[in-house]
Amino acid sequence: MNEISVALLIPSWGTSDYVELAHRSMLENSMWPENHQFLVHFNQADGRDVTTVGKLREIDPRFNCTMAPVNDGVSLAYKKLTHLVEVDFVLPMNSDMYFLPGWDKALAESIEDPDEPGIWRSPALIEAKPTKGDVSVVKNFGSTIDGFREQDLLDWVKNSIRTDKKIAMEPQVIRTIDWRELGGWDINFWPGFCGDPDWTHRFYNKFHKGHPENMHNVPNCLIYHFVEITTDRFGWDIRNKAHRQFEEKWGYSTRHFEGQIFNLGKIL
Repeated sequence: MNEISVALLIPSWGTSDYVELAHRSMLENSMWPENHQFLVHFNQADGRDVTTVGKLREIDPRFNCTMAPVNDGVSLAYKKLTHLVEVDFVLPMNSDMYFLPGWDKALAESIEDPDEPGIWRSPALIEAKPTKGDVSVVKNFGSTIDGFREQDLLDWVKNSIRTDKKIAMEPQVIRTIDWRELGGWDINFWPGFCGDPDWTHRFYNKFHKGHPENMHNVPNCLIYHFVEITTDRFGWDIRNKAHRQFEEKWGYSTRHFEGQIFNLGKIL
């Protein structure tokens, strides 16, 4: 088994406490923490973010960040962070995610040839509440950081049966060269709603059209997700606009793509 090096691309918007938790989980629960780049874009950066940057720089030489006085959103944040990537794989993710023990080891074991174009490996999510596609395991160990039952989560994961192998979307680990070739998330989807199915669609068309089973999760690569820490700040007008934008671009809805073409959540 070869070691793996992953650049974690993390947009933050007033979530510096979650960023610090995600960083600690990466250091404590990775097989090769020294291999990974922890990269954060701070939207509407304030004093709390500056404090977090100081803390992380003291303990992690591979930490780096960008900052903006406005809310750049997710898509543009990923694009800005891409310029800082120095390793072979990227993981665009949310700030409210917690890495569980051995996530990178399981990921490395799932990749036979790290040079193969089109690698798409999604960590299996444990989420505080249901999202979509019946992909994640719903088990609430806290929907906010204040109520996070970290030790209960670690104990449960240690003794639980792993998830099924399924066709999956975000978050995903892909080759940096593929990410850069396709340009990452489309910045026209601001702040990021429908940016994930659009990105998935473009990647699918490029590398795996007709074979979505090649884009799957890794059952033993586990991440806990608090869910909607920032997205619930936006109204349905912005969300609905993004769905209309997707439909105008592709000729059908996100629901049609995910359910009828991509077969999101299908057990393999």
